[in-house]
Parts: sequence; C-alpha cells; structure tokens
Amino acid sequence: MATKVVEVTKPMKMPPTLRLCEEDLPDIKDWKVGDKYTIILEVEQTGAHKGDMPMMEGENKQKLSAEFKVLKAYTKDNEPKGEDNTKVTEESEESDKTSENKPNKVAEAFRRKMA
Repeated sequence: MATKVVEVTKPMKMPPTLRLCEEDLPDIKDWKVGDKYTIILEVEQTGAHKGDMPMMEGENKQKLSAEFKVLKAYTKDNEPKGEDNTKVTEESEESDKTSENKPNKVAEAFRRKMA
C-alpha cells in the first residue's frame, strides 16, 4: 500500500476588503467585476489592536492592526469640489493638517505602549 504525502503550506494572507455602495461611490455603477480601479479614501482611524485578533496566528498575532471609518471615497476623475467649486488640493487642506495629525499621534502612542 502506497503512502500519500500531503504538502502543508502556509495559509495565504487574506487581503483587506472594503464594501462601498453606489451612494458612497457613484462610479461603481459603471464598473465590472474583475477589473481593477483606483479609489482615493479619506479615513478616520477608529481603533488599533495588537495581539488580540482571534483569527491571527503565529507571528501575525503580534502585529498591529487598525480599524478605519471611511469619510470620503472618490476616484481621481471625480474628486470632491470645495465650496467655490474648485477641486480640493493639498494646499487647501494644509490648514487641516494639525487636526489630521491627531489620530496619528494616538496611534503612535498606542504603538509605544504595546511595544
């Protein structure tokens, strides 16, 4: 009787997924499953976890993961416009940088605490 050899491979890392409806991103009405698209997201970090995710195994169990709330989703062709009907640019967002850094500071403090 022959012995059957079964090769054990590492489980593949599941890429993050994102679900948007046409209300969030109207462009999806014209998109096709299987095609690739670039989406620009503005997100707010709502959580950070290290080592407490039950589905993570081995060395991944100690890696930091984060949760985000999607504030805006758009494509380069359909960037949101400001109140004066011009596209929002990095220059016009410069004044918001101090408030944008706040979530980064919280995440960095969390990383230091967990290290």
